[in-house]
Amino acid sequence: MMRHIWTAMDPLLSIAVTPQTKADQERLAAGLQLAGALQNAARQACPILLEPVMALEVRVPRVSVGAVIDALRRRQARITGQEVHDDGTTESATDEP
Repeated sequence: MMRHIWTAMDPLLSIAVTPQTKADQERLAAGLQLAGALQNAARQACPILLEPVMALEVRVPRVSVGAVIDALRRRQARITGQEVHDDGTTESATDEP
């Protein structure tokens, strides 16, 4: 017989808590009120997940520019500028999440 092992990815369907004393009941009620207030505040605030963005400068030979730009774009980088140098290299500036 296979037994299911609970993981963090499994949804929690229900939970029951039985307070034993009056103090436990008051703490439980306060905790439930706080949890409800936080949920309501989060819904009203319409939170969004922000990703860190770093500025990146890459200097490569001209023959490799296309491959490097393609690789950066696959990683959702935003190319902000390019500069060609006399030594045969190209410098690209990007903002990358």
